[in-house]
Amino acid sequence: MAPEAEAATLVADGGRDCFNSAARSPLLSEESSDSSGEERSLSDSDDETPEVGEARSRGAFTDSAGPSFSVGKSFGSDGFSADPSRPGETETAAVTEFDGATGTLEFETGERIEEQQAFDKPEHAASEKAKVGWLLKRNGGRRPASLAHCALGTWLQSLFWQRRYFRIGKDELMYRLREGTNDRGAFGLEHVDQVAVMDSKIWIHFAHEQRTGVRRRRRESLCLAAMSHAEAESWAEALRFAVAGLRTGLPTDWDVREMLRGEAPGASNESVRLVAKKQLGEDAVVAMQKLMDHAFVCKRTQDRKGMALPLRMEVVQVFGVQNISAWTEYAKARAAISGRIALSEAGSGEIAAATNASLRAESLNRPPPGEAVTPLVPKVRTSTIQDKDVWDMLGEVQDAANEHWLFHGSTPGAVQSITDSEFRINLAGSHRGTLYGKGVYLAECCSKADEYAEAGDDKLYGMLVCRAALGRILVETARRPAVAELEAKCMSGEYDSLCGDRWVAANTFREFVIYDGRQVYPAFMVFYRRWNLQHLLASLRLALSSDVEEADPDYVLRLALYTARIAEHHPNEMVSASIRNTLRSHPELAAHIAASRLAESSETNRRRLVALLGTLGYASEEVTANLSLMLKDAAPDVRAIACASLSVLGKAAFGAVPLMEELLSDSSAEVRAASAAALGAFAADADGDAAAEGLLKAARG
Repeated sequence: MAPEAEAATLVADGGRDCFNSAARSPLLSEESSDSSGEERSLSDSDDETPEVGEARSRGAFTDSAGPSFSVGKSFGSDGFSADPSRPGETETAAVTEFDGATGTLEFETGERIEEQQAFDKPEHAASEKAKVGWLLKRNGGRRPASLAHCALGTWLQSLFWQRRYFRIGKDELMYRLREGTNDRGAFGLEHVDQVAVMDSKIWIHFAHEQRTGVRRRRRESLCLAAMSHAEAESWAEALRFAVAGLRTGLPTDWDVREMLRGEAPGASNESVRLVAKKQLGEDAVVAMQKLMDHAFVCKRTQDRKGMALPLRMEVVQVFGVQNISAWTEYAKARAAISGRIALSEAGSGEIAAATNASLRAESLNRPPPGEAVTPLVPKVRTSTIQDKDVWDMLGEVQDAANEHWLFHGSTPGAVQSITDSEFRINLAGSHRGTLYGKGVYLAECCSKADEYAEAGDDKLYGMLVCRAALGRILVETARRPAVAELEAKCMSGEYDSLCGDRWVAANTFREFVIYDGRQVYPAFMVFYRRWNLQHLLASLRLALSSDVEEADPDYVLRLALYTARIAEHHPNEMVSASIRNTLRSHPELAAHIAASRLAESSETNRRRLVALLGTLGYASEEVTANLSLMLKDAAPDVRAIACASLSVLGKAAFGAVPLMEELLSDSSAEVRAASAAALGAFAADADGDAAAEGLLKAARG
């Protein structure tokens, strides 16, 4: 008979014959042994003394009542039973009842004369009163859970459950045993990683096994029963509150209490413990799109394995990853790197005087670095984006640890698995090769990480956006790297990470390799679509031809800027020409938006906007006037690009000739050359055209 069916039969019987038949049942009579090999009968409790267990096995604690029973208890002023050896205590009555029909546990307790001074004293700083009360605690050992749950509210209950007085302290869940004893057990709250509620039962799971009670049995989880579902939820929320208070050093926007929620064991949607993946809103999608547009470079390597190079990666969904275990390990690794760098750069004299002894010892045990940390040239691409929305989403980075945001592409299953746990070095190379040895491979360009991505059933590709503590970077430019030597330098601590500079070696990308998975934290999951040329051009036409009043100017400008950059750098000239022609087919809206934002943009954005106006080639009064103002910009490269963009506009830009002639004596050689070229283009436009020559002469006069 199945355990559930036999349990139902036992509970339904409700008589002494049921108990006798249960004694003959292989399920109820099996001996359960703990991890140390010690055996005991099913009736023993993991927190009973052997003498009490023996008495219970003789039937001394067996109730003869039917499915509904009540047990009277007497309690002293400390909330437990009065001890005859302690005179002066006042007893109050308490009754515990279970209704066999409903399985509801009911308490009827008298008011205590005074609060227990030690056990009930509030300790949690954020709570006025610690949570205390009576609960049923399921016995330890290998006992069928189905029988234990069916036994609740029946006379068989005492075989599986004991009534204990619990209290949530500052860092422990403590309980007292039975009347006439002052013994207590405690579970460390810092190890709790899930608190779930099912009906009136509370499931508590521990990240590390617990040992408590007289027998010190190993326990990975704890099941308690309250008198109702509402009370179970109250206890569970109090536990989550206490556990959350112990989790320090986490990002301020993390909701630890929500992360502790979960499904009871066996639930179909049981979640990974202490991990939350929250889908972010449209603002985060837009910000991530800006970052990926910025980090997209039109190049391909053999890792793309014959697949076409996409022209854009359209962000569809963004999930923020909150993984307490992975974050804790990452924060430790990041702090260690920044500490080693600071101490090594300070010099041996200051190292000897450092106050952090453990950090000093760790630093001195590592090989002395040959040089200080120097920024990569060019800078890591993700660090160069100048957009407040993007950095508000990403958060600050720690320069002391040389921390950067990097991309990691993989299969949809791997993206989920990594965020559930962490990066596993032992799996390196299972999806692609390991040119620089076994490590976590990251990219500053999302188009490089996309080479390793695969689509899921929903046709979306997955990618991780990660924090990476790069520390001291070993740069390798050889086409055929000496893997063993590179690994040895990084694993020994001389360097913290490797930059495989294929930009220099093969004119492709730079990859970053980290040989310690704790130095990487997967902070975001991004799911996106790949755009081919047809998709890009269709989207561009739709955006540019939108009605001025209905169009989203931010989206139109972002797409126009992005496509203009792709047209400039794409290796296929036919693709570039197609994009430029599409931009110039409906330039009015994009040109108006770009010209109106020139004055309020940063230097980098002014440079991009001025270049876009030249690509669009739309000569309106607003465009020429604002471009002419850029000839006086403080940045030389902006002045040079403004000259080039004005030259494209032809006769409509002749009014800028006097300013360009002044730039012929500019301090920047680049500006002088650009102004001369623009003036030459104007002269060519006016050659043979009397009206144009007159306009040019009037502009100079």
